[in-house]
Parts: sequence; C-alpha cells; structure tokens
Amino acid sequence: FSSCTPVTVDTFCSVSGIVVESGTNEPLQGVTVTLQGEGIEKRNETTSSDGTFFFGNLDIANKQVRLIAQKSGYESNWVTTIPLPGETMTVTIPLTPKNN
Repeated sequence: FSSCTPVTVDTFCSVSGIVVESGTNEPLQGVTVTLQGEGIEKRNETTSSDGTFFFGNLDIANKQVRLIAQKSGYESNWVTTIPLPGETMTVTIPLTPKNN
C-alpha cells in the first residue's frame, strides 16, 4: 500500500488588460477599472499612461467577474470573464466618448 500525496488546487489567478478609446484604439490613462462579482471583494485599479491595469494574486479562479471601466467624458463599459486557475486573463475594454 503506497502513501497518498495530497493534491492542492490553485484557485489564484490574475487579470490584466488595457482600456482603449473606441474607434481609434488609443490607450486611455486614468480610467478607473473595478473588479467585482458574487462573493468577491470589490477592487479598483487606475490605468497607467499606456492604458493598462493589473489585478494580481486574486482568489477568484473559475468565478465569473465583471470588470467595469469608468472615465469622465466617456460612456462606462464592462466585460465579463471567468479567469482560470494559475493564469493571467487579459482583456480589452473599449470606451466611447460621450457626445456633448
């Protein structure tokens, strides 16, 4: 009889992405990106000068999450995704300028 080795399941993952202006695909700086989902602590990040954001070391693998992007002068937009264990999910969120 051999001994059993416990199996550990990695439930951690990361989510990264870029926020761009619809039509031009130019990166948008200073966009607030909110990560939320059922049973998930809401977290906020702000896009850097190249329009990118990163949420790291999240215990949300295999859970549906919504990423909401908001910036003054633009219509809010969101994407919904299910990150996989041990991986970095990458998303692009386009924002459309508001018509004044």
